[in-house]
Amino acid sequence: MRGFAGALRGLLLAALLAASLVLAACGDSDESDSGSTGEATAASTQSASTTEEAAAAPETETLKIALYPSTDYAALYAGIEDGTFAEHGLELEVEQVLTGTAITAAVTSGDADLGTNSATAGATGIINGLPIIMVSSADIMPTDGYVEVLVRTDSGIDSFKDLEGKKVATINLEGSFELATLTAVASEGGDPSTVKALAMAPTDEPAALKAGRVDAIVLQDPFVATAKKDPDFKSLGNPFETFSYPVVSGGFFASNDTVAKKTDALNRFREALAQVSEKVQADPDIARKIIPTYTELPADVADTIGLPVYDTAIPPGAMTSMMEDMKKYGWIDEVPPENEVVWDGQP
Repeated sequence: MRGFAGALRGLLLAALLAASLVLAACGDSDESDSGSTGEATAASTQSASTTEEAAAAPETETLKIALYPSTDYAALYAGIEDGTFAEHGLELEVEQVLTGTAITAAVTSGDADLGTNSATAGATGIINGLPIIMVSSADIMPTDGYVEVLVRTDSGIDSFKDLEGKKVATINLEGSFELATLTAVASEGGDPSTVKALAMAPTDEPAALKAGRVDAIVLQDPFVATAKKDPDFKSLGNPFETFSYPVVSGGFFASNDTVAKKTDALNRFREALAQVSEKVQADPDIARKIIPTYTELPADVADTIGLPVYDTAIPPGAMTSMMEDMKKYGWIDEVPPENEVVWDGQP
């Protein structure tokens, strides 16, 4: 009997416990269901948001760039450092290359997706049949400082017109510096056809001028800032101030094949470069801080040199005007439509 009673009590307790659990479940059903629905809705919203973000974020793509390490490309390095290119889904692999010939070879062979060059050299290559195109400008030449023509103080050369018949050293032949010098001579009534241009490394130009091997040199900062400290030299000024149009300086070029294969990535590159260039132009200290990190220029010198105008927007007609001048001086035979030299963003 005692065993039966114990078993009966156990059954009653189990029944009461089951009933209390049912009541508790019924009493909490609204709150419990509401919580589950809220959590499910939140999870669903978060999942949808994550999906949308994943769809909106571009897939990261790598672009290889062959670059001459000059101040023209400070915005590019600034954009790598501050994450602007990463925000546009790009990873840039930059290799410094010290000659235009090697850069062009890297671009046309596909070893590099983009390569830097002057607008004049790039345009000449395109007109002569190179399968490349300018994807973006890097900067515009300033008209004060930055690039100057230096002569000896005892030379008797006091103006651009006085360069008639003289030997002028510049970094390359038929480049923007030579074009500027000829334009400056012509602007003062001189005959530019008599100017004898010689290609020379900027590091060698001051010694050549001092020794009398050339009559004038065209230098860009930081080289011009250093050379001007020599009391034996004087400056005729910036020859780019004599142009009637803005002169595109450095640019980024790609092969036609790369443009066709990487249209989206190159457009994102242009957008990112334009964005960071605007930032750098508004705050030149960004450029001055980044330049010593990819050049051999000491920080104290970078703080004082002139800088280009960091603007990737090519002024309407500027490239055409430049090519018309190039034709006038016999560098090219024809002036092609601008869209054959500057990419329009289409494959």
